[in-house]
Formats: sequence, C-alpha cells, structure tokens
Amino acid sequence: IQARWKTIGYVRRSDNEKIYERFRAACDEYFNKKTAFFKGKREELAANYRKKLAMVEEAEALQESSEWKETAARLAQLQKDWKTIGAVPHKYSDEIWKRFTTACDAFFKRKKTEQGDARSEERENLKSKKSIIAELEALDAEEVAEGIVDKLNALMAKWNAVGFVPFRDKDAINKTYRKLIDGLYDKLNIERSNRRLEGYNASLEQIEGGGRGQLFDERDRMNRILDRMRNELQTYTNNLGFLNVASKNGNSLMREMERKQEKLQEDIRLMVEKIKLIDNKIREADSKD
Repeated sequence: IQARWKTIGYVRRSDNEKIYERFRAACDEYFNKKTAFFKGKREELAANYRKKLAMVEEAEALQESSEWKETAARLAQLQKDWKTIGAVPHKYSDEIWKRFTTACDAFFKRKKTEQGDARSEERENLKSKKSIIAELEALDAEEVAEGIVDKLNALMAKWNAVGFVPFRDKDAINKTYRKLIDGLYDKLNIERSNRRLEGYNASLEQIEGGGRGQLFDERDRMNRILDRMRNELQTYTNNLGFLNVASKNGNSLMREMERKQEKLQEDIRLMVEKIKLIDNKIREADSKD
C-alpha cells in the first residue's frame, strides 16, 4: 500500500497534508503494534527458556539419584510440565531439549539396571523365606521339647532379617508364615500377649544389629506410643465417669467403652514389657562394650 501511495500523483494543496497525516497515522499504528507484538513474543520465548533451563538443571541434578521412586515421580512430572511450556528461542531449542532428555534417560537407564538387580535380590529373598517356612513346618512336626521355643524365636528372627520379596508373592507367603506361627503358638500354649512379646523380641534382634543408637531410637518411639495410649486410656476413663447409664443406649455404649478400656490396658501392659526388653538389650550392649 505504501508503494502504491508513492505512484499516485499530487492532490490539492489544501487536502495533501491532511490526507497524508491520516495515512501515516494508520501505518504507524500498525507498525507500533507489530513491534509490541514481537517484543512480547521475544519476552515470552525468553521466559519459556528460563523455565525450561531451570527444569533441565533440576533433571541434571537428579540424574544420579538413588531415590528411585521419588526421583522417577519427579522426573515424570517435569516431563509432563515441559509439554505445557511453549517454544523457546530457536537458537536454544535443540540444545536445551537434548540436555533435558539426556538427563532423564540417564536416570531411567540406571533405575532399570538397579531395579533389575533388586528383583533378582527379591527372588533370592523369596527362596530364603520359603526355606524358613520349611524349617517351621519341620519344627511344627516335632514333639514339644526343651529348646523348641528358642528354635522358634531363632526362625522368627531369621525371617525378620530377610528383605523384600516380589510383590505378587508377598501376601501368600506372609499368610503361610503367620498360619504356621499361630499354629506353633497354639501348640506351645503361648498366650496372646506372650506371642506378641515373643514376636517383638525376635524383631529386636534385627534392630540390635544396627547398634545401640537404633535401640535408643526404638525405645523413644515406643515411649511416644505408650504416652499416646495412656492419654487415650485417660480419655476413656473420663468419658466413662461422665456417661449417663440411664440415657438411651447408655448400657451398650458403656460396655463398648469398657471393652476398649480393657484392651488399652492390656496393650499398655504389653508396651511396658516391650520397653523392658529394649532396656535389657541396651544393658547387654553396654556390658559388651
């Protein structure tokens, strides 16, 4: 249009300046808007580049991580977020994409290798647990004799020391183990609370292997649980004191609260015994030092 304007001849002097000003104003408005538009695009591209560069740097920082689950989730989220961010300046586009994919691929390649090893370890753990189950079955077939409880505790400690098994086998093998343990407890006439205490004592063997520090941490944890249980028991005791037995459903509610109160009292007694077991382990560790 500007080129055509120049090919048209003169107009009347009285109209010339006025019509030229209109034409120039229209052109200037277009070119000002064009300049502002591309300036905004450049700023948008630069902002996108800064966002993607930050994501690249985070991915590169994570590529050597061994926190497989958390890091995989974070990188997956970064890959998802990457797609929502627009274009970057053309001169950076290939470089920044290559850096990002290289970092992500490096982590997931390591994860695949490591988890392949982990699955192999889980299969070995499954074999170990099946072997322990075979030993428990043999123990169950024995006549009750002196030392059988020690054998049972040793096998339970051995079981607790074995790591994870393949997820698809976990429920079945744990169910088989629990059934055998419960059957042996019944055979040996071990009471419910004693059963739980024996099981905890076996698990302490594994904790003890981590040193006195882990034993102290475990005692602190159990003391916190004991405090919560005592507070809960106090709440039940207070509520029973305020409960109006004559109110509707009062008797059934009171019986339920009394049942929960009795269970809590039993659990508290068991927790106290567990803490005593930890203290004994700590004393044994001190005497060895």
